[in-house]
Amino acid sequence: MGQVCIHDGSNHALVADSNRSAGVLLGFRGPRGAKKGLVLGYRITHVETTPNPLARKLIVSPAPARIVSCFDASKGSDDPLAAAILGCDGVTNVLIHLEFVSVCFTDKTKWTTLKGEIGRVIGGVDD
Repeated sequence: MGQVCIHDGSNHALVADSNRSAGVLLGFRGPRGAKKGLVLGYRITHVETTPNPLARKLIVSPAPARIVSCFDASKGSDDPLAAAILGCDGVTNVLIHLEFVSVCFTDKTKWTTLKGEIGRVIGGVDD
């Protein structure tokens, strides 16, 4: 069945995955009309550089606890965290690992701007 939105009477909605046992809560949508509505409840707690100058390693909390590779942003992803990050302008691919998320971006993308946008769509930034 996929994702199910349950409106709570305000301008917010809960988003659940009906394909998972017990309907796992994926996050919530903010007010209608928000640029990127799905907030997944993750926080970027630390960012590390990588040997690739166009990639960053994000330590997120809670840890993703799964492995997902999305090397073509145009194809999107079934994983809510990967899909949210891939939806950010300038992201080219995402690797979700058990304890971190690696994000690659175009050479025209300013990291500080992208970091803020990723933080907004997944839930927040501490670092």
